[in-house]
Formats: sequence, C-alpha cells, structure tokens
Amino acid sequence: MTDKCSFYKDKILDYLDGELAEEAEKQFRQHLDACPDCRRELMQWEGMFNLLELPEENPGQGFT
Repeated sequence: MTDKCSFYKDKILDYLDGELAEEAEKQFRQHLDACPDCRRELMQWEGMFNLLELPEENPGQGFT
C-alpha cells in the first residue's frame, strides 16, 4: 500500500458520509479509478453500510 492509498483509505468514511469537499471528492474518485485496492476497500465499506440500512422486519402479531 502506498502513502497515497493510506491517505485515501482514511477518507473512505468521509466519502460515504458525503463529507468530502467537491475537489477532495473529485480527487478521491480519480484515485479510485486508478487503484483497485482502494476500490475494493470502498466496496467492502459500502457492503457493510448496506447491511446496516436493511429494513426492520415486522413479524406480525402472531409471532412468538
């Protein structure tokens, strides 16, 4: 992992939360275009976020 990758991996959560400034997000996306390792890590974080956002199941009144 390069120093550049370390820098961008530290920005993944900010990116997912929409907290990066416009220029920082542009640079982040450019890095992702060139870096399969960082893309893979982003996809893993996205997967975890998606699991956390699953709708709550309502089993109904008869469920015990």
